[in-house]
Amino acid sequence: MPPPSGKAFHHESISYLRRTQREYVNIKKPRLSTVLSGTPQQVVNLMSSVENGLFSRFLFYYLDKKTEWIDVLDEGDGEPLDEFFEKLGKEYLAFFHTLQELPEIKFQMTPEQGVAFNKHFALLQADYVGLFGDDTVASVRRLATSTYRIAMILSALRIWEDGDTESPRICSDEDYQTAMAISEVLQQHMLRVIKELPSSTSKVATGQAKEPLLLKAFWDALPEEFEAKDFKAIAQEVGLSIPTAERYIRQWVDTRLDKVSRGLYRKR
Repeated sequence: MPPPSGKAFHHESISYLRRTQREYVNIKKPRLSTVLSGTPQQVVNLMSSVENGLFSRFLFYYLDKKTEWIDVLDEGDGEPLDEFFEKLGKEYLAFFHTLQELPEIKFQMTPEQGVAFNKHFALLQADYVGLFGDDTVASVRRLATSTYRIAMILSALRIWEDGDTESPRICSDEDYQTAMAISEVLQQHMLRVIKELPSSTSKVATGQAKEPLLLKAFWDALPEEFEAKDFKAIAQEVGLSIPTAERYIRQWVDTRLDKVSRGLYRKR
């Protein structure tokens, strides 16, 4: 097997040469899917830090352990899951083959969706940098890439419903909102995993990172227009230190805030 390569995430070509038998391999468009399940500690063993490039190439879903007992003898009333998914898989496979026979279809977001998409992830990136440092930039950016791909998949599945194979395929507002809602859930789970990592835990312990909910409470409490004395008072009310609040206000200028004049800010 070739050495692990981060190029697969972006479908970039991979080339390698094996010394044994002088075997040369060139993969022009790698399409790699990986699904892993395990415990939080196993995640830490695999990738101990967000700085590890492997971390940013995964989407996480953190399931809390349930302690209630489930009736293992209940056969249920519905169709067995293995039969359900096998039937569903055959339907998707047939649709996949249909798409392969069609000319290439270009996907586009609307201008309004594009503006909202860029603004959302610019703000998210600024928040994560403030919370955990520059190491999280790659994770936010690749989450944006994954979100875009989810919107592409949803738009492609619409062809199954309406039969419209015209190119470009414009993302509907419904599919855009669905993709962003999925992304929001994935972002929250990614945050949960980040906080489990030793490097991030040390930052929390030393006060270098604040709870996202605390930061959200600070933002939500800010009026549409406010002065420095206002945000300092609000920071103390929600439990955020004034230096931390000042740092976030500086970060939010030109992304979330307009600086109207010296000491006066307005939400965008």
